[in-house]
Amino acid sequence: MYRFNELMWENKDRIAAASADFAVLSPRFAVAGQTKIHAGSLRFWNSPEMEAIRKARPQRRQK
Repeated sequence: MYRFNELMWENKDRIAAASADFAVLSPRFAVAGQTKIHAGSLRFWNSPEMEAIRKARPQRRQK
């Protein structure tokens, strides 16, 4: 699952072009909520690279 999430993140723009739902994908959004997350996915989204992105980008407020 780590590699799947990594590939999904690396190709986010291409995937979002096919499905607008992917445009909201972000490190903050990926681990938010009450859903159980696969350990490999959690490892990717909590990696140092994703943590840096989370800290660098301000969180958008939901309407």
